[in-house]
Amino acid sequence: MYGGERICVTRNGKLAAVVVSVEDLEALGSFEMAEDIAAYRAAKSEDDGTRISLAKLHADLNMRHIKLSSPAEPRVGSKSCRHQYEPK
Repeated sequence: MYGGERICVTRNGKLAAVVVSVEDLEALGSFEMAEDIAAYRAAKSEDDGTRISLAKLHADLNMRHIKLSSPAEPRVGSKSCRHQYEPK
């Protein structure tokens, strides 16, 4: 690797991988760490201290799942459908 050169590897004409220098890899790691720290600080500053119990979270998620996924009538072929009717 000379002067920070990046080598691109293609497969069927599409970019599949890139070979980078150790310095570039370390710089990328530092950049990712800085982004993680910034996101953590932003989340901490927005935290109002409100907490809920695990049981309440579980109940809320179950209710949301029921509202989003429960049809008015069981679909043919679904696990909740005991009998299947196929018109002739």
